[in-house]
Amino acid sequence: MKLLIDHYGHESQKMMLLEEMAELQKEICKEFRGELNKEAITEEVADVLIMLEQVQMMYDISDIRLLEIANEKLARQLRRIVDEEDWKHEEATITDDEKAILRNLPGKYEWIVRDKKGTLYVYQDKPQKVAGDWKYIGSVGCLDVLNHQFQMVRWEDDEPWKIEDLLKLDVKKDG
Repeated sequence: MKLLIDHYGHESQKMMLLEEMAELQKEICKEFRGELNKEAITEEVADVLIMLEQVQMMYDISDIRLLEIANEKLARQLRRIVDEEDWKHEEATITDDEKAILRNLPGKYEWIVRDKKGTLYVYQDKPQKVAGDWKYIGSVGCLDVLNHQFQMVRWEDDEPWKIEDLLKLDVKKDG
């Protein structure tokens, strides 16, 4: 690997890493169009791994440090999954105050979601989660002054909550 770096130079090999990652991305995107080519993906993964190893050498990143960081990141992600599973098993409830808020919204709003920043929104038409954001057609209202309410409505939800379904939840005590 050092021979490749010395021959082509640091900048050239870093640029080549970007090109190889783009080629891998292109092959993976083809699968979304129904054109899976496992051999092409395998070749591009190999190219990316070769270039990553060179970058690791260029920046003098030890295998041990790389594994430490990778393990930390994997452990964090696993904790997130466990937390999400714990949340799914909790029974959703609603407070009397939250029910009163929903009952007093303009009748045109039928859906409620929370965005990545924790802000609540109500929608007339059902929004869809697309590319990391809620997309919609029609009327929308922001309930940012109520962000501390409706803790059962989470960004991690795959689907928006239907307001009429929230009104059917069991009531918990405020506080």
